[in-house]
Amino acid sequence: MIGVFEIEPEGSGTLYRGIARHWTREAYEQHRDMGFEAGWGAAADQLKSLAEQG
Repeated sequence: MIGVFEIEPEGSGTLYRGIARHWTREAYEQHRDMGFEAGWGAAADQLKSLAEQG
């Protein structure tokens, strides 16, 4: 899997984009079934919380 993450200014806020590229459909399905989507969402929420503290 390759992860691509972008953070850039957008208006008065910040745009955060994360993309995961898998080598095979099976690898994608395995990660999905393991809960990676929810995990990335949790990580994004934590990053947002940290950014708002600073």
